[in-house]
Amino acid sequence: MARSDTGIAPQKRGLFFAVSLGCGLILSAILLLKQPSHAETKKGDADDDSPSANTSSIWERIGFDKHKSTSTTVAKVVDPNAPKLDNIDKQTQQHQAKGAIVGPANVLGANLIEVNGKQVILWAVLSPNQNATCYTNGAPWSCGIESIKATNMAVHKHHLVACYDKGYDDKNRTVGQCFVGQIDLGGELVNEGWDLMDADVDRAYSAAQSDAQFKKRGLWTSQFHLEEFSGY
Repeated sequence: MARSDTGIAPQKRGLFFAVSLGCGLILSAILLLKQPSHAETKKGDADDDSPSANTSSIWERIGFDKHKSTSTTVAKVVDPNAPKLDNIDKQTQQHQAKGAIVGPANVLGANLIEVNGKQVILWAVLSPNQNATCYTNGAPWSCGIESIKATNMAVHKHHLVACYDKGYDDKNRTVGQCFVGQIDLGGELVNEGWDLMDADVDRAYSAAQSDAQFKKRGLWTSQFHLEEFSGY
């Protein structure tokens, strides 16, 4: 067989060249696949610069990302001990926009309450003192205590009381016309017979007192002494 100057037959040289070229192409392709693109490199660099990049990868590795919440809503904290306001309380709250002080009330006397830490004596009413005694058919009973109970019941039918400032008494207590919803608290107590109208201040409760006296409600079932009553 004839040989070339290199001592390798021409056919074999061609085969060797083809194999070498093929191997070179395959190796180049592998290197290109392993090399990240320019865009991917930039993205990777940006991700690495992100404050949360490393943290995110940690969470992902431990599987926490499956439980992450996507909601951004902040839950409203509700006081479980807060009273549930009814429709009357909502009416009472509306007085605040008109200048009244509004809040839960404590009863300190038949015509004296405390609203938001402020003592308020009821406007235009006279109430029996705590130790006052009334007589029904000659039998004494503690009408002062019963009047306080009636005020307590009227105040605590609902959660809120609203009082409008009517000035101050000689003890520097606020005089207030107070409401539970749309009901005038002083007028209600006069109408039920547990307070009297203070005509020296105002005769606004005249009709309420006449009705209580005619129907013999509360104090009007008995005889009482006005010197045991007080207003402001």
